[in-house]
Amino acid sequence: PDVYISEVCKACPNLQWLSFENSGSHILNNKNLEVLLVECSNLKRLTIRGSRRISPKVFLKIPGLAPSLEMIEIRGCLQIKNNIISDFQNLYPKIKLIIESDEE
Repeated sequence: PDVYISEVCKACPNLQWLSFENSGSHILNNKNLEVLLVECSNLKRLTIRGSRRISPKVFLKIPGLAPSLEMIEIRGCLQIKNNIISDFQNLYPKIKLIIESDEE
C-alpha cells in the first residue's frame, strides 16, 4: 500500500495537505512517513489519526523532513505522549499543533 501513496506524492508535487485517518499499522509507519514527507516538499498540513506505528523519534523529525509544514493535527496516536508533545512545541513553536490524545 505504501507504494501507491508514494506514487501520489510523486505525481502531485504541489500537494499541500496529507491526511491519514485510521490507516492501520501497514499503511503508515515510521519509514513510510519519512519517505512521504521528503517527497511532498510543498506540504503545509499533515493529519495523522489513529496510528499505532509512529514513534516519538520520527514525530519529532517531521518538521525537518517537511520544511514547508505549518500545521500538524495528531489524534489517537498511541506512542505520542504529552511529554513528546511538549518537546515538539518547544522545538518548533511556529508550527501549529492540534492534539487530541486518549490520555485526556
